[in-house]
Amino acid sequence: MPHTRFEVGWSLLTSNGYIDRTTALALATTDLEKALGVQREMPQDLVAYHAGDVFEFEAKVVGVISGTLGRTDLFV
Repeated sequence: MPHTRFEVGWSLLTSNGYIDRTTALALATTDLEKALGVQREMPQDLVAYHAGDVFEFEAKVVGVISGTLGRTDLFV
């Protein structure tokens, strides 16, 4: 689901305060996994963004530290 963060970001933006950032993050991660029936431990991955956060449309991923994959990726 490559566009999930944009869909949830749009929902956050248009919810008139009904959805807060914590709820939006849950919708895009753990709630989505539960809805799809994915059963696994919480991944230990960190994602770094430039020019915003996960829900900002202009934000760009610049790095990922993945415990799941056992590696670090930087994007320039």
